[in-house]
Amino acid sequence: MDTWEWYNKYSKELSDAGQEYIPQLIEDFSDSVLHLQMEKADALLPEVKALNQVAKNPWLEVFIGHWELRHRLTNYSEGEKVLPDVVALFEKAHREEAMGCPQSVCVTQDLSACYENIDAPGWAPERMAVCEETMSRIDPTWSCFQCLSTEYASALMDTQKNEQALDYLDKQIAAVRASGEENIEPLLATRVDILIALQRYDEAKKLVEELSEENDYWGRDRVSYLLKKLYIMALTGQDDEVWEQLPSLSDITPYGWDQWLDIIGVLLPRYPERNSWQLARIIQQIMEQRSQVGAHRKVVDLAKLQITLALERGSVWVAKSALKLAQHHIPKLRALLGVDREFFELSEKIVAKEAELLARPPVVAEENDNGEAVADPEKDVEIYRRAFLQEPDNAELAGKLAEALNACYARDEAIDALRQYVERHLHDEGALCFQLLDLLVAKGDVDAIEQLARQYEEAGVGHMALWFRSRILNQQEDWVALEALGQKLLQHEIGREWPGAYQLNAWAAQKQSAFDRQLDYLQQLLALQTRREQDTRNTQWDIMSVASILQQWDTVRQMAAELDMPLPEGEGFIDENLGIIRLHYRENYESRYYFAQRIGPVTARVIEPAYRTDLPQHVDEIVVFDAELLNTPPEDEEERKNFTPLYNVLRTIIPTPYGESWFCDGVMPEEEQYTAFREALEELQWRYWSNSPEDYTLTDSHQGEGSEPLPGFYFVVSAPQSVTKADIDKTLNRLTASWAHPLCWWGLAREAGANEDKHRAIAERYGM
Repeated sequence: MDTWEWYNKYSKELSDAGQEYIPQLIEDFSDSVLHLQMEKADALLPEVKALNQVAKNPWLEVFIGHWELRHRLTNYSEGEKVLPDVVALFEKAHREEAMGCPQSVCVTQDLSACYENIDAPGWAPERMAVCEETMSRIDPTWSCFQCLSTEYASALMDTQKNEQALDYLDKQIAAVRASGEENIEPLLATRVDILIALQRYDEAKKLVEELSEENDYWGRDRVSYLLKKLYIMALTGQDDEVWEQLPSLSDITPYGWDQWLDIIGVLLPRYPERNSWQLARIIQQIMEQRSQVGAHRKVVDLAKLQITLALERGSVWVAKSALKLAQHHIPKLRALLGVDREFFELSEKIVAKEAELLARPPVVAEENDNGEAVADPEKDVEIYRRAFLQEPDNAELAGKLAEALNACYARDEAIDALRQYVERHLHDEGALCFQLLDLLVAKGDVDAIEQLARQYEEAGVGHMALWFRSRILNQQEDWVALEALGQKLLQHEIGREWPGAYQLNAWAAQKQSAFDRQLDYLQQLLALQTRREQDTRNTQWDIMSVASILQQWDTVRQMAAELDMPLPEGEGFIDENLGIIRLHYRENYESRYYFAQRIGPVTARVIEPAYRTDLPQHVDEIVVFDAELLNTPPEDEEERKNFTPLYNVLRTIIPTPYGESWFCDGVMPEEEQYTAFREALEELQWRYWSNSPEDYTLTDSHQGEGSEPLPGFYFVVSAPQSVTKADIDKTLNRLTASWAHPLCWWGLAREAGANEDKHRAIAERYGM
């Protein structure tokens, strides 16, 4: 059954009614979920949910709710945190007005997945029951049949019934195939997991390699299949290859964390030297995220791992911290399954290890080859904590203890240590209060920040209260209120002497696109820094950027001269040839890069057209960029000759006059024809860009088997916005009419209403 049929029909109705933005928005969101584009999915989610208010369609509400839960349950592994929303959607999906929606069946999968995240083995019987009941109402032609089958098989695995899980899954695979459905990827992916659990590693590896070769489109699948393959390799002793290919945790999202740790858990006993405080920090980070989302069983399992590894390293305080977190989550498990006994034994081991370490003489700090002490913040915590208890008013000790704790990702403990000191020293405006504020902002603890602000007010330190509250407003992105508060700070005698107060106001003005006010704040900051004889270069560069946005070229020239970057004499717009650079655009939550010609200190003209029709066009537009380099010049002088600086785009000041880019592909013509083609495009003032490799070739099937490959090339071309698609098609036909081999611009032909069949035939002829 095509469970998407109703939605496709509904989308067409919306498009016909001029509301094509609704299906487009949903498609963007669902794609970002499956591609693990977390920032984009998070940003789109509120807008997607708001569609329910516009559409007022119960089926669409269930559909959108299911995709939201796929993001939260799968990509973030949320557990008890999302349970109320899952239950609410489950009830909504079973109301009369929504029951006919195919996605109402999908919500059963969401409910099962939620209980799996909370406590997989504890809720296994209930998960199997709800899946079984729902599958009795559908048949194998439903895609939901496969999803629910994988949920049921996973529940069997969580109860250690791996053979039974394999028998069950194979029966479901046979049923789906008998129904005529060819795509059984979800079932096969789960089969890999079962084969691994049964230690049938060769079969599992063969299957996952087949899956990764055939299904590499979605980002989620690419990550999952890679980690499954590496897990099998680790289990079979291919350690070197695994270490080489294993991505760092920062390169994967919470979706892949469990698999990543499974691999580490296999490898670590063979590499005890990798059992380090850095690994403990990673585990702590994952534990905290799982704790925040209510994934209780996962927290408890991670705590067991953390305690075991910490005791091997002799880090008792890390073990105690993990034990404390586990004890908070153990009562929330559906079934203990021996966890209480395991943690009683672990707590005894912690006590024994602590006694053992206290009886030993102090350990001399490990040194590197240069005789320098090797940093180990885990050990530093123990040292600084004991010293801080003896001297609670010692700012240096408080700071060192907090830094060591934060390095180990023990953020809450670092906050506690700093808060103990700061609350006793509210009139001390040293680094510790700002260090505490940074940690509270990173945690998102608005209440704690506001409480400290009130304490500062009561102590008569009003400017500190304003500064603390400014960080709340900045996090809430209330730019108007932030600037108003910043202006109050500048009215304060001490605040006027803080460079940060001017930077705060400049930032708030920039976010409101109030560049005239931003420039004024920066100029005030420059005056303060000059008076204090401080380094003014960063501020001068910032002033140039804002002045360029405002097109105040006299100010740009003045700042450039002060920075020993003199420009040719003149007035008005600056348009020099200052070399080739690359620009970084952040569009639709994705990064894109274009070559440009630098024409001023912080301005550039884009010279590279967009490389896809659906991307915004930038060629020939004038932009202002941030002068801070995003890439590092190589140290080698020869390599530096080929170095291209990369900068962030701040704002477009002169938009592009060009339309979409159109992709063209074909056999390279004779040199004279190619030169004439390029010259004709230049005369028309069209933009051309080719990045096809020199070894790109095509084969003309009309020349028969065994014919020699022909040199190929592909490029994009963009015409001014005033030129119609039909005229672009006609012009390309005219300019290439004499070529021995025809060019293909299938997409343009389709959009221009031209002869699409002709270009389809060219693509087939040359195997494009």
